[in-house]
Amino acid sequence: MVLKIKKGEYDKMFTNELKDLLAGLYQKYGCTQEVLQLSNIIDEIIVKEQRERLKEYYKSRKNNI
Repeated sequence: MVLKIKKGEYDKMFTNELKDLLAGLYQKYGCTQEVLQLSNIIDEIIVKEQRERLKEYYKSRKNNI
């Protein structure tokens, strides 16, 4: 079986997996320095992905006008 994933869907699934991982670490270990650092890294990844999606969106809108 082949899954067809729309562009951007994989990124959303990946960031959701990262969020779930972070939530599990937080529940298991509490608010340690390592968990906070990982949280900051995940936030940076999410912001970067959102920025890229916005760039693609505005680029496609500019091309359609």
